[in-house]
Amino acid sequence: MHRKINHKKSSTKENIIAYFIMTILIVTSSIYLTTLPKANDIAIKGIKPDIPNVKAVINKVESSTKSVKKIEPNAKVTKNNIPYKIVSEKITPIPKTVKKAVPKVIVPKKLLPTPKVVKKTNLNKIVVGKISRNQAYKRGMDIINYVWTYNANLNGIKSNDQISLPTYLKSVKQVKIAGIPYCWGGYTSLDISDQPYVISFNDAIKKGYTTGNIYCVGNYKNLTAGLDCSGFVCAVFKMPGKYGTDTLNDYFNIIKMKDLKPMDILNCRTKHVFIYLKETPDKKGIITMEASYDKYSNNSEKTIINYRSWDSIKDGDKGKPFIAMRYKGLVDDAINFFKDKNEYNDGEKYAVGIKQDQLFKGYIDYADDIDYFKLDVIKNSKYTLQIQKLPIFCNMTILNSKNKVILNITKRGLYNIDLMKDVYYIKFQGIDFKFNSNKDYLFKFQNSIKQRVFKLSSSQVTTTKTINISTSSTKHRGKNRDEYISLAWNNSC
Repeated sequence: MHRKINHKKSSTKENIIAYFIMTILIVTSSIYLTTLPKANDIAIKGIKPDIPNVKAVINKVESSTKSVKKIEPNAKVTKNNIPYKIVSEKITPIPKTVKKAVPKVIVPKKLLPTPKVVKKTNLNKIVVGKISRNQAYKRGMDIINYVWTYNANLNGIKSNDQISLPTYLKSVKQVKIAGIPYCWGGYTSLDISDQPYVISFNDAIKKGYTTGNIYCVGNYKNLTAGLDCSGFVCAVFKMPGKYGTDTLNDYFNIIKMKDLKPMDILNCRTKHVFIYLKETPDKKGIITMEASYDKYSNNSEKTIINYRSWDSIKDGDKGKPFIAMRYKGLVDDAINFFKDKNEYNDGEKYAVGIKQDQLFKGYIDYADDIDYFKLDVIKNSKYTLQIQKLPIFCNMTILNSKNKVILNITKRGLYNIDLMKDVYYIKFQGIDFKFNSNKDYLFKFQNSIKQRVFKLSSSQVTTTKTINISTSSTKHRGKNRDEYISLAWNNSC
């Protein structure tokens, strides 16, 4: 019993000692933690893998009013027991930074960095700006007269089976073009773009965008530039965004067809839209301004001046009618139209018939302007062609019924010509897309070999020439603008 009693006393003593040791450890740990710096003021150096973020580490540090200190985990610790040690004092707290994910944008290698990003317009907000008829007309003509150079290496198709270049750009390496190309869903014009990386069509050319797309299926194809029919209308009226033929009613009111005025529009929902300019002299059709493709015109797949018969307008498009509409913010004023009354004669189909002994006058009013006249020769005859006026930038070409060039003329003068039985076309066109609405051409055909002297200038005529023109010689240029030229020509083509 005595031994047992001593054993118990010994155990009790050991327990007391153990109790005191545990108490000391707890107190020491508590004192250590309270001496750590305030959680919001510390900067953590090194985080164990089991701690997900800095906030979790800070939450393990008790608050303190002590001076700012830096702590880090000890080297050898267990997963769930991470003591910290002070490594420096009076440091500047390190703010937490979060890296934001940046969406990846696929851009062709040849695209240049763009300092300016165009803000996307909220199409749900209707903002109708004021614009006069003449201002809108000038904007449209500026687009039609825009001359640029296509380079296949820079602006051709990169790799997309849903892009088809306009016909005039296919199979060519480089060519000069007037007008902005037709582009399905496109809204990139001279001073407008709904694309984030370009501010204009010229900017898109420089940055390697594909110029035009006549593959009219689905939505707009990325990295293509140009205007479709509704895009052209929106650009002309300087609308804040691209609207389709089915949503133009937000900006245009329906009017009666008989009330059409210059710069009103004719819209066929989900099909096509164009701008009305004026009625033709024969009252059978109208002159339009539009972005069109082959289905609708002769000279197509870009922004053009075009002709449409009233019959085709009444027929509509696949059963859907064309509706006359007027821009809600349009202000009436006078329009300084082109002067040529035969503005629609831009092809053989609409060529103006030539009557003998009648003067014909015309103008090259815009960059892509072409004027055709037709001469029916029912039997072999001798004709005198008088060119009284021909602007220096203008070229006159005579073609036969097979569209073969017979003669190019760039000088005014008197031309005596033997013509075989056939149909001939006289074409006037600006050289290198030059034009001038104030410079007219003036000519007349006479069925006579007798020369008729008329005054070309104040200088006196002293020279007359006779030149034989063969089928291999198709161009003649006079030595000076005041000489009379007699052409004895046998049409054997």
